[in-house]
Amino acid sequence: MTSIPPNALRLHPDVLRQCIRCGDCCRNYPCTLGFEAHGLHDGPCKALRRDASGRWECSIYADASEELKKSLAIRLGIGFGCLFRTA
Repeated sequence: MTSIPPNALRLHPDVLRQCIRCGDCCRNYPCTLGFEAHGLHDGPCKALRRDASGRWECSIYADASEELKKSLAIRLGIGFGCLFRTA
């Protein structure tokens, strides 16, 4: 039997929350883009940083051209909501 990932149930629109840029996703589970850029490592994604306002951001996305940001946003799930917060 295939197991269901713990966050899979949070994909339901009634449960999915707006991103508040808390950084939990990248501190806990670096994405494949982070692995490709910085290699496999323990701990938070090395692309995670704070912006000038103190909110978390992905440096790979933030430093990309506007054209590249369109495809990165889809790949990173930007704009799709938070899978880590429950409230």
